[in-house]
Amino acid sequence: MKTYIIFDTNILYKRDYKDFSIFEFNSVYDEVQGKIERNDVIDRFELRVPDITVKELFKQQLQSYNSHVEMIRNSYLKFNQIYEVDLQIDEKFDYEPFLEKKKEQYIARQGINILSICKEEKFVRIVERALNKEAPFEGKDKKSDKGFKDALIWESILEFAEENDGEYIFFTADKGFKKELQMEFKEITGKNIEIYDKDDKQQLDLVIEKYSVEKRTRIRSEMLYKNLENLLEILINELEYKAFQEVELNGILCTVNDFEIIPKIIDLNEVGESLFKFKLKGKMKAGKTGISYELKTSLYFVVEIESLVSSQVQLIKLDNIDATSMEDDLINIADISFSFSPENEEEEIEEVEEAEEEVEEAEEEVEEVEEVEEAEEVEEAEEVEEAEEVEEAEEVEEAEEEEEAEEVEVEEEVEAEGISTVKASIESVLLEKEFNDIINYQEELIDIIKKNYTVDWIMFESKRAQMRLVIKIFLRTKHVSNEQIEILTDLILEKLIENFPKEAMV
Repeated sequence: MKTYIIFDTNILYKRDYKDFSIFEFNSVYDEVQGKIERNDVIDRFELRVPDITVKELFKQQLQSYNSHVEMIRNSYLKFNQIYEVDLQIDEKFDYEPFLEKKKEQYIARQGINILSICKEEKFVRIVERALNKEAPFEGKDKKSDKGFKDALIWESILEFAEENDGEYIFFTADKGFKKELQMEFKEITGKNIEIYDKDDKQQLDLVIEKYSVEKRTRIRSEMLYKNLENLLEILINELEYKAFQEVELNGILCTVNDFEIIPKIIDLNEVGESLFKFKLKGKMKAGKTGISYELKTSLYFVVEIESLVSSQVQLIKLDNIDATSMEDDLINIADISFSFSPENEEEEIEEVEEAEEEVEEAEEEVEEVEEVEEAEEVEEAEEVEEAEEVEEAEEVEEAEEEEEAEEVEVEEEVEAEGISTVKASIESVLLEKEFNDIINYQEELIDIIKKNYTVDWIMFESKRAQMRLVIKIFLRTKHVSNEQIEILTDLILEKLIENFPKEAMV
């Protein structure tokens, strides 16, 4: 959730303009912004400057400029009769658009967020404030209606807060009306607002620093949470095999028959310098002859970390155990001494791994000898089998070659016979008088058809469609009319199909 810090005009006002060539707020804005940046809580705070404040500061600087120019002119009049002083002021220079440009550049460069002026309907409420002398209108005994711009800023803050969730701080030099404005803010927006004056600047700094501490704590907790998650499976195994083989329940030593912990870290909190606490929940069945317990357990741990920067776990210690029956009756469970160090665990794992590697190496040597002997036997059997397979493959290959040669011979005969019918088919079609103009292209047409003529073209719809398409394309290139193309294509295909060798269709 964001915290919005909103500046009043009187907080940003500059009493002395040292350089009229720039527009800027006084140092308070930069101090607050710098404090936020240094504490790395930019994502937590957002500074807002009311639009009416910017306009008012702009007007104040413009008036100050004009006053200083007039003062220079008046001062010059006192000396120009005595000294040859040449005062040059460009009468055509307009300072207002110059300052406007500087203002826009400053706002853009600083990334200043502007709080818009409230909607027009709010002005009715401002008038009522003035008439009723309500805060922030001021004067002796609240009998003055002075404070229109203050009221406009306040109504703009209320409107913004109604539309934006967050916490609010109003930084103003005014000391009056604090309680009234806070109550009104709560009533209208349902939110709280802190109102700080100049004397409360240190309090504002503390608020910023507080969130900085909270952020660092949150980041450390998030880092530790991830580190603990990586260790959780090992930790649970260690608990089961080293700590929960036997437990003392209500003064009776019992054997643990079933132990289950939910692998979910609960309530991770920082409790001291490099110290954290967390909880795990689970279930346990334990008992001895004639006695049996089925329990719900809560295990509380203390964690020591290596440093606040890395949050690497040095030690996890079991601090306390709560146990209840499934009916929620409290069971007295004796303290169990258990601690777990990831570094020691890593050393043990390394020793186990080294021993396993030695065993594996010995087994590998034995396996290698056995594999060599087995490989030799397999190789001999494979050689015999391979010789038999080669012989059999050669016989099969010869048979297949003979069969393929016969098929190719038949296909070539059929295809040659089919192609020979192409010319006859085309000639018979073009004998018709209406196609006399196309006889000149007869040989070309025959060549086109032969290129697409296969032994099985008639058997597949796609190949018949391809044959139809190439005939049509050819006829279009010879500028045959669309009507003749359709008729001639159908006749050619019909004749080709009619003359297709019957033995190819078997």
